[in-house]
Amino acid sequence: MTRYEESLFTIRFVGPKLDTVGVGIYDLGITLVSFQRLIHKAYLSKTDRSQKGAFPKKKNRQELALQIGERRRKSDGFGLIPIVTDPAFLHTLKYCADAVFSGVVGYYSGKVLDKLRDDNDEKNKIFIGSIYSEVTNVISRIDANAAIHGIEINAPSLKNAHPLLFNTVHKKYLESLKDEYFLGESQEIIGDVFKLYPNSYIVEIRTSKRRKCKIFLELDQFDLIRYAEPDKKKVKFTGRPRYALGVETKSITSFEAYPIEFV
Repeated sequence: MTRYEESLFTIRFVGPKLDTVGVGIYDLGITLVSFQRLIHKAYLSKTDRSQKGAFPKKKNRQELALQIGERRRKSDGFGLIPIVTDPAFLHTLKYCADAVFSGVVGYYSGKVLDKLRDDNDEKNKIFIGSIYSEVTNVISRIDANAAIHGIEINAPSLKNAHPLLFNTVHKKYLESLKDEYFLGESQEIIGDVFKLYPNSYIVEIRTSKRRKCKIFLELDQFDLIRYAEPDKKKVKFTGRPRYALGVETKSITSFEAYPIEFV
């Protein structure tokens, strides 16, 4: 069995009481499931399948499955290791672990929004934004009961990985990101306008695939559409998608537009 220091991930719950008692099943269960979901999301991103409700196929889930390799009563620490030991699968898991830990570092440092704005890799940005819910689920266990004062996350199997000890300050930071978003690559989107929101300068469109999307505009752009002739329903918008933190899909449901053109 792999030693704690060689685990793919280690999770340590920190608090005075946890030197002598174990963490509760509810807190542990939420944390372990969240870590498995993080691995799944990294794999879906790697295979370019980041869509709402997407899930690795049954065969892939078996290859990506984690188990508890070792438990340590040092506070309450758990080493997570792969169930499957085939070297080909371990390579994929190592890739996923690297992606997950890099994303978690952004949330730990308090600079995840800067990271999302500076990163030129669209796929990586969407992945980092998509794991917000899982990271929040884990860190929300801090002070959820009296025992857990902090949670330490590490990836010992990765080079240059260092323990990240999350505390209540990090928890508040994650909570403050609830309504944040980041912008995707510049592109065009065309659709029929069917709804107006005058108080916020937003229009809602249906695209050729019958998907709905909200378009955020400046006042002058909004007025061009608002007072356009009745037959001018189809509009081409140039701008950038808005992705909310925690959203799991590349599908565009929110868009920040600059030039507009009736087509």
